Amino acid sequence: ADELVGDYKRVILPYGRTKQEFWSMFKIINDEIDVKGKEIYIDITHGFRAILLLVSTVANLFSKVKGAKVKGLFYGMFEAKDENGRTPVVDLLPIIELNNWIEGFTLFKNYADGDFLAELIENNLSKLSLEERKKVSKLASVPKLLKKYSQAVGFTAVNFIPKFTVQVSDVIKGLQEFPEEFSAVDLLKDAFEEAYIELKEESAEAWRKQYKVTKWLFNKRRYSQATIALEECIFTYVLENIGFDPLDKVRERLGSAFGEDKKVHKFFSKELNDLFSSIQDLRNKTGHAFMKKDAAESHIKDAIDRLSEYIEEAYDILNCETDHIKDKEALIDYLNKLKNVKAEE
Repeated sequence: ADELVGDYKRVILPYGRTKQEFWSMFKIINDEIDVKGKEIYIDITHGFRAILLLVSTVANLFSKVKGAKVKGLFYGMFEAKDENGRTPVVDLLPIIELNNWIEGFTLFKNYADGDFLAELIENNLSKLSLEERKKVSKLASVPKLLKKYSQAVGFTAVNFIPKFTVQVSDVIKGLQEFPEEFSAVDLLKDAFEEAYIELKEESAEAWRKQYKVTKWLFNKRRYSQATIALEECIFTYVLENIGFDPLDKVRERLGSAFGEDKKVHKFFSKELNDLFSSIQDLRNKTGHAFMKKDAAESHIKDAIDRLSEYIEEAYDILNCETDHIKDKEALIDYLNKLKNVKAEE
C-alpha cells in the first residue's frame, strides 16, 4: 500500500481476541473512517479468518448508518490457484445482500412494513435485461402489492390487509424459478407463507376476521391502528347480529347509539357498553396523539396494557352465547331514524 497507493490513512485495529476488543474495533472504524455518501470497496484477502464476520457487520454499518454504498467485498483465494498459478478473486457481496433481504423480511414480518422488500425487488429488477425481466414477469408485480399492503396497514384498512397479503403469498408461491439476483426470495419463500397464515380466517362472520386483524396489528406494535380496528370490529359485530350489511351506511350512526345507550343499556348489555366506552376513550386519547397537559410517559405503557386487556375482553364478550344486543328492534328503529335524518340534511 505504501508503494502502490502512497497517500492513504492507516487505521490500526486490535486482534479481536476478546469481546471488548471486538467492540473496540467497531468504535475505531466508526470514528476513524469517513464513508458518508461514498462508494466503498472492501478487500479482506489478508484479514484473519474471523474478519469476514466483522466486515459483513461493518458493511451494514456503512450502508445503513453512514449512508455509504458498499459496491464490492473482495477476497483472494490463495489456496484455490488454478493450473497456471492464478489466484481467483471472489466478490462476497451476496453475503451483504442476503443481510438486506433478511432485514426486509424482518420489517415485513415483525412490523408489517413491506416497503423495504418492495424496494429491494425493484432495484434488482432494474439490473436485469429486458429478456430476463420477461422471465420473472410475475415477480415484477410483487413490489406493487407489497406497497399496497403497507399502505393498507398504515391506514388500518382492515378489509384490505388480508386481501393484499393473500395476493402477495399467491404470487410468490406460484414462482417456480428464481434468477440469481432473487435467490433470497426463494430462500424466504416458506417464511413468507408462515407470515401470511397469521391472517388466514375461514370464518364467514366478518367480525371474527376483523378481530383477527386487530390482534395481528397489536402484535405488530401498531397500537393506534389496533385500537381503531377493535372499535370497528365491535361495530361489525353489532350490524351482523341485527341483520345489516357491515358496510351499510347506518354504521356511521353506531357511535351515537352507544353514546345514547351509555347509561340506560336499552340497546346493549352493560358489559358491551362499558367495553365500547373504554375503547372509545382510548381511541380518542391515541387519536389526539396524547396531546393533553396532564399526559405523562407512563400513560403510553398504560394505554398498551389496557388495549391488550380490551382485545381479550372483546373476544370473551363477542364470542359468548349471551346476546349482548338487548333490544334489536329498538336499535334498528333508532339507526334507521338517524339514517333518514341524515338523508334529509
